[in-house]
Formats: sequence, structure tokens, C-alpha cells
Amino acid sequence: MRQATFEDLGQGLFETQFVVLDLETTGGSPASDSITEIGALKAVGGETVGTFQCLVRPDHSIAPYVELLTGITNEMVAMAPPIQEVLPNLWEFLRDSVIVCHNSPFDTGFLKAAFRRYGYEIPFKRSVCTLRLARWLLRGETRDMRLETLARTFNTENKPNHRAFTDAATTVEVFHRLLELAGPVGVLTVDDLLAFCRAGRRPDLTKASLCASIPRCSGVYKFLNRRGDVIYVGKAKDLRTRVRSYFYGDDRLRIGELVRDVAKIDVEKCRSPLEAEVRELRLIHQHQPRYNRRGKSRGKPAAWIRFEKRPVPRFVVTRAMKEDFSSVMGPFPHQRAAKEVLEVLRDAAPIARCADPLGHPFGCAFGQMGKCAAPCHPGSRDGYASLIAQVKESVESGGTWLLSALEERMHTYSQGLRFEEAGSMKDRIALLARYLHRRMVFESLTGAGDLIVSLDRDGVTETTFIRSGLLVEVQIGCLPEPERVFSFASVAPSRTWATLPEMEEMMIVWRYLEKARGLGAAVTYCSGRYSLPLDRIAS
Repeated sequence: MRQATFEDLGQGLFETQFVVLDLETTGGSPASDSITEIGALKAVGGETVGTFQCLVRPDHSIAPYVELLTGITNEMVAMAPPIQEVLPNLWEFLRDSVIVCHNSPFDTGFLKAAFRRYGYEIPFKRSVCTLRLARWLLRGETRDMRLETLARTFNTENKPNHRAFTDAATTVEVFHRLLELAGPVGVLTVDDLLAFCRAGRRPDLTKASLCASIPRCSGVYKFLNRRGDVIYVGKAKDLRTRVRSYFYGDDRLRIGELVRDVAKIDVEKCRSPLEAEVRELRLIHQHQPRYNRRGKSRGKPAAWIRFEKRPVPRFVVTRAMKEDFSSVMGPFPHQRAAKEVLEVLRDAAPIARCADPLGHPFGCAFGQMGKCAAPCHPGSRDGYASLIAQVKESVESGGTWLLSALEERMHTYSQGLRFEEAGSMKDRIALLARYLHRRMVFESLTGAGDLIVSLDRDGVTETTFIRSGLLVEVQIGCLPEPERVFSFASVAPSRTWATLPEMEEMMIVWRYLEKARGLGAAVTYCSGRYSLPLDRIAS
């Protein structure tokens, strides 16, 4: 991975244009009260580059207690311009800046209400609250977070006096001192600062600095503990924003445990979202991280439904997968999932449910209830063999016959007002449809062999190389010869079955191909028979 540049990290604080602003008003509600004074200073790189100061004539008189608090009287604002005359110049002064206020919701609330009232677009999109910033950085070190208290704490040159410009000048000094404290904990860019202020809980300042060098790009990230073990793996379109979110305000209990355990963060840049998703899946299967839930095998092998050729043929659930298996269904993440699909097959067709059908020469309970074709009777075995063949053929050809049989039973239950059983049958139909869809995806992708798909994203060509349904490589900006790429590929060749991790990766690749078709992707090379994208089986 190349070294991250400053462009990867985002806009730095030193080059950002901040407007530190304070308002005096006739009250606390933007809906019923008016602005009486505006004071603002524009700062870039720690230097003041512009100021804005004016009194504003309110829509109604100033109450005596407000005059006493601010020192602004009705006589002082009698000849001042109304807010509609101030707004054009104020709009230009605030444009494309990050607004900084002490108690930002109050000041920005009045500004937004005034701009909207007179038909202006809001000239700023981002704001920083020094009150909230101080709460995270100075908790336990000051008596309170009032501007007067912070001015004394930092010994600022200006002192607040409830006049807009003086309070804004004081806020500038306080803001710069707070940024000095925030830098060592990883607040280096505007996005870092905004995330820090939005934190839903106290940010973990001791760990937030781990995000300082993470670039802003697509890729995967790994959280490691003190022993160097990978404890969590994730993917993101914006690595910096996603990783930072764990330290700035995620209230989930498990995330809190994860943050306490993490000691190091590694990231890998990826060339496309597909590469990031596949890389995440492979890392999860490789490391089995403690805090990941999806994609983990938990040390248990996948399960399969295998067809056994016996005097009475049957389907059984097994964990042992061998190359000489002539007919299998799977893989399934665990035996319970395999057994659920096998039960659906038994609902669709009266195949044997007994472990040893020959052990019931006079018939079993399932046969007496009509849930089994009773192959234990010698006279029924020829018909039972054709039933098994029909089930196998239906599974291998899309499951139309099996799904139709289940739908017929569902409608029978519904017409008989047996709605709970009809609902249960609907769930079973959906379960079988999902498995059959995965099987069709596997057959189509492995049948395609070596596949190259090209997609234009914002004028840049994204070329994806796939072999037997598994991702080989993603290249940006070129169309290389397929032989050059696949001759060095380390992906296993096509075969008649896939492991569970391979099947999960194939589903990711299939979803990418479905999405890429809608974006105008083109197949530029195919060594086999390309039959994607597939339509999802109706359930």
C-alpha cells in the first residue's frame, strides 16, 4: 500500500476558512425573536483575514431585562438597518466557510431562520460548537464550559461582555486553543473536527489518535489487539470516516468493548467496492475475528445434503465432503440449515424420512400418515426410485416441480383457513428458493470460466477479472490481455462443488454483476458459457 498523502486525509484545519460568529437577540426563539447585533471574524491558518460587525433593528422592542444583559438599548438600534438589508453582505461573508460558535445551535438557528424567511439559500453547510468541543476536551478541568470560564482558563486577550463582536473575538482565541488540545488525539482535518463535535458519547481520546494516518479511500480495515491478533475486520468506501466513527459516538455496547481491546489499526486500499467486499470476506475466514459475526465458520465444517445409492435411495445430511460424491446439495453453514432444506424437500415430495427404511417391513408412521411413499414395501420401490430421480432432476434444473408442489399445499392450507400452516409453508418455499438460487449462481459462474467485465465509472475504466466465480483482480484504467492475467492467477479451477467461503464469494460476485449490468458494464472476455445475470427465482 502506498503512503497516504494529505489529499487522502481530507482538508486540513490550517487551510480551512472558519467564520467565528456571535449574535445578540431579543430572546431565545428564532420563530418569535429577532437579531439585534452580529459580530464575526474570518480566520484562515490562525490569522484573522476579515471582520463583520453591525447592529440590527429588530421587528419589536427590546425587553428591559435583555437591555440590562447585553447593554443594547432600543435607542441604539433605532437607526440600524433591518435584517433584510444586512443579509446580502452577511451571506457573502459566510459563504463557503465553516461556522464556529459557542453554543452553535442557538446562533446558527437564528441565522438559518433569517435566511429562509427572506428566500436565501443557507450559505454554510458545516458548523462547529466550541461549547461541545470544550466538553470533550476539558471535562473535569474547569468548573463549567461558559465562554467567560474558558476565557479565564486560557487567559485570552479578549474578555466576553455580551456584545457580539467582543464575544466572537474571544471565541476565536478559545477555538484556537481547543484545536491545539485536539491535535494530539487525532483531530487534524475538518472532518475529524466535525466528527469529534458530533460524538454521541465522550470520544475515546486515547484511541482516536489511531485514526490519524488512515487515508480517505475505499478498502478494508483490521483492528488488532495488544497481542497482534485480528479482532475485527470491516470494509468501507471511505476508510477514514468509517474507522473514526467507532471512536466518535457509537453507543453500542459491543463497539465499546471492541474499542477498549483495539491497540492497532491496519488498512488495505482497494481499487473497487467489489475488491473491498471480497477482501473483507477472505480476511474474516482467515482470521475468524472475535467481534465479527458474519462469515465466520466458528471452527465447524460446512454441511451438505448427499444422495446415497442404496436398495432404498435416500438423502442424508453430512459434514464430510468427498470428491466421489455423485450428487450433493450445499454447502450450508451448519447442519441445522441443511436439515431445514431437507425437510422442505420432504414436504414437497414423499421421500423416505426413516434412517433405515428396510427396518420397517410393515410400514412406518410416516407412511401411514401419507408423508412418505413407503419404500419399505417391496412393491413400492420401483415407483420410489422414479420419485427420487424426479426430485434430483428438479433440484438440478431450477426446482420448478418442487416449488409448484409446495405452492399447491400452501394454497390448500389457505383455502382451508389453516393460515398458520400456510404461513409456515410460505417460509419453506422461500427457504428452498434461496438455496436453488445459490445453486444456479454457482453453476452459471463456474460455467463462465474466465470472465472479464469492464465498467466505466466517471470516465475511468474498471476491469474485473473473475475465474470460476471467484475474484482474481481488479484493474483501473486499462484493458490488458486476459492470458497475461489468468496465467498468474492463483484461484482454484472450476469444479463441481465449492467450499462455503467460495460460495459466499460467488454470491458477492454475482451481486456485483447484477449491479454492473444496470450501470452498462460489458463482458470483454469469456472462456466458457456466460449466462449471467440471472433472474431471481420467484418465491
